[in-house]
Amino acid sequence: MKHGSRIGLPEGDRSWYASLEHRGDIRVIANLLPDLLRVLDREEMAEYPYRLTDQLRAIGISSLHPMPGVGELLLSPKPWFNWDRPIPMNDWVDRVFAQQPDLAHKLEIFGGPPGVAFIWLSLGAAMSVEMILTGLGDLPFDGPQLPPAVGEVWVATTMRGHPMARFAKGAWTRTATVTHPPS
Repeated sequence: MKHGSRIGLPEGDRSWYASLEHRGDIRVIANLLPDLLRVLDREEMAEYPYRLTDQLRAIGISSLHPMPGVGELLLSPKPWFNWDRPIPMNDWVDRVFAQQPDLAHKLEIFGGPPGVAFIWLSLGAAMSVEMILTGLGDLPFDGPQLPPAVGEVWVATTMRGHPMARFAKGAWTRTATVTHPPS
């Protein structure tokens, strides 16, 4: 079990996206959350934003959102929230490489021509970048400052039904919509 895991729910149950506190134990959450979702007072969950019960908070749930589809629970880490401070997409990509130097380091160790890096954007992290991926913003005209070992970068959201952005050969492009195979 890991972040990004999908858990099947009983047939007919709605699908949910649960974002998890960084302190949460994913094994405990995966074991308890499906049953907690079934017994929640439906009135309590009737309006957005969904109010979290003390039980949900206690096991490490940060937020809970319905998803299209039926019978699936997607677990994802709580994003590093960036609603109030929009960041340009290139600056965000540069910041990811600065905060996660192992991305480029692994490609450097592999050797050969510059490689491909994939970056997954969690719900709510860098809202300005999320808006670009959902089509509500424009791709930058220029590119990020990629480390020497990185020749292209793909940025995708963990939410279904949105295209990815790809920076290669000096330009950003949007790609096909991200879809997830059934669990």
